[in-house]
Amino acid sequence: MLIYSMEYTFHIDGRTIDLNYEVDIDGTFRDEINKVILETCCSFDIAKMFNHINFVINISPNGGHFDSTTGIIYLDYESIEKKDRNKRASWIMDVVLHELTHFWHLSMEGTYRKIIVSLNKQKQLIEKKESQNPQKNTLLFRFQHFFYALYLEGIAMYSERALQEKLSFDKGELTRLYNEAADKSSWINTMLQGGFEKERGVINDDIVSKSFNPYKIGLHMVYCILYVDNTIDIEFVMRMKFIDFVKKYEDCMNKAKLRPLISMSSGKGDIDYKRSLKLIKTSRII
Repeated sequence: MLIYSMEYTFHIDGRTIDLNYEVDIDGTFRDEINKVILETCCSFDIAKMFNHINFVINISPNGGHFDSTTGIIYLDYESIEKKDRNKRASWIMDVVLHELTHFWHLSMEGTYRKIIVSLNKQKQLIEKKESQNPQKNTLLFRFQHFFYALYLEGIAMYSERALQEKLSFDKGELTRLYNEAADKSSWINTMLQGGFEKERGVINDDIVSKSFNPYKIGLHMVYCILYVDNTIDIEFVMRMKFIDFVKKYEDCMNKAKLRPLISMSSGKGDIDYKRSLKLIKTSRII
């Protein structure tokens, strides 16, 4: 099978930026994408941390993603193409900064890498047990993945917006992000009560995918911690252990006199990790 490839290499202030296109698109459109990526890598200090950044533009899930194994940042061509022309540059910049934050987090040699290793081990265990309750085991893994993603994606969402000064530190922003996250956590809590089934014992995969979206809740969690405790910064949060992150969030929500949306085992959150695992394990799903 013939695979399309068009590569560009740029050298900027001693750094190398590679852009590899795996989709055949108009040269003018490629130049437009290249320009935004290069401007982002030249304008933000987070990009200047790395001597080499490798971008691949292809058909990619979720608009884009960072491959922690290869260190490659993927951008989805179809998502870029669908954006209004006057919003494309902003969207590309958002994705690049978001994925660069994952790259930065991984480079710290701490929590990020441990979470990836843990998820891979869980996935292997589930695959071994697949003959026993395969759907339930898959749902358990996807929930655990979602819970860790609250931390990883919350940090990336916060960084993406804070770097572009799209967040204000005031009570209004705290309330707005809380309300957006509360709508999502309430929905997930309802689904955990049995709403994932399209018929008795059978998972509705579309609903699962729609429900386990960590971005709004994760952003709210990170923002709340940094809003309430102004003695720490985003890098401090990035170095926290996952359990400590959730406990810190619960503590900050108590100080803000708001009901926590997420908890580990206290039972206070809409989504409590221990309670949710029990709900899934005792569900009718086979």
